[in-house]
Amino acid sequence: EPEGKWEVSVVIDQSLLTGLEQCLQTASRDAATQPAFVGVWLKRGSTLYSCDGDALSRVTLLPDLPVGDYMMPNAFCETMLRVGTIGGKLTLNDDWARATLGDYVIYGRLIKNDNPLDHEALIADTVKGEAVFISVPQGLDHALERAMVVADPESKPTQLTVEGGKLHLLTDTNLGVVKDVLAFEHPDVVAMVSASLMQRSVSLTTEMAIMDNCTLFKNANGLFQLLSNYG
Repeated sequence: EPEGKWEVSVVIDQSLLTGLEQCLQTASRDAATQPAFVGVWLKRGSTLYSCDGDALSRVTLLPDLPVGDYMMPNAFCETMLRVGTIGGKLTLNDDWARATLGDYVIYGRLIKNDNPLDHEALIADTVKGEAVFISVPQGLDHALERAMVVADPESKPTQLTVEGGKLHLLTDTNLGVVKDVLAFEHPDVVAMVSASLMQRSVSLTTEMAIMDNCTLFKNANGLFQLLSNYG
């Protein structure tokens, strides 16, 4: 077992486990991708981040610890969730993460990054102008599921058009055309999105903002997600 001083200690509560589960959705599983994309960051002891190049998640936790940025591997985070015991401790140093959960002690070697991501700078560089968040419209989840039937087999985008208080969804592929219209009091905009990525975020959040280059989601429990649009 790794020896040495543990620099940071965080209580494993339900908000931490939920945050890890949410961030794992936007952590890459591609072994060929750069290390900055293949795990979950714990930054300053108060915020979890992940990014796979197409989507970014941020989960704000409490309390704030004024030291350290640590990138935990996916397998370590997934094992924590499988054990799922709250009330334990997550401790970290420059090389290792350790989770003490009841009768279990889990170790994971931290991922080293020569070019670590600055997640907040990435958000600032992507989100141009003011994002207007509106409650996720009723029925959007099912509308995206219908779009995925024809979009996913061909990796085709879904067009979102907001106009006059309505959200129009159009998915046009060789397998067929799927259209939906939902009430949505949001500024007018046109965006090309991935229905499957968007549906995943809709299932976790309560508010959204559509911009021409990205789509944003958040909820009251500290989760923020940014999805890149097509084009």
